[in-house]
Amino acid sequence: MTAKSARDSRVGLVSSTSRIGVGALDHHRDLARARRQGPYHELGGTYFALRDRERATRRAISALNRLGYTVTVIPIDDAA
Repeated sequence: MTAKSARDSRVGLVSSTSRIGVGALDHHRDLARARRQGPYHELGGTYFALRDRERATRRAISALNRLGYTVTVIPIDDAA
C-alpha cells in the first residue's frame, strides 16, 4: 500500500464515521423535538385543500381542462 492510498483510506474512514455521527445527532434531535411537541397528530387528507381553497380549485380546474372538460365552478354558498 502506498502512502497516498493509506492516507485516502484514513480520510474515507473519517468521512464515513463523521457522517454516521451527524446522522445520529440528527436522529437524536428529531426524537427530542417529537417529545416536546407531543404525539403525532394526523392532519387529514383535505388539510392542504382547506388551507388554500383557491389554489386547490385552480389545480382541480386545470386537471379537468387537461382531460378535455370545460368547467364552471359555482360555490355551494352562492348556489343555494
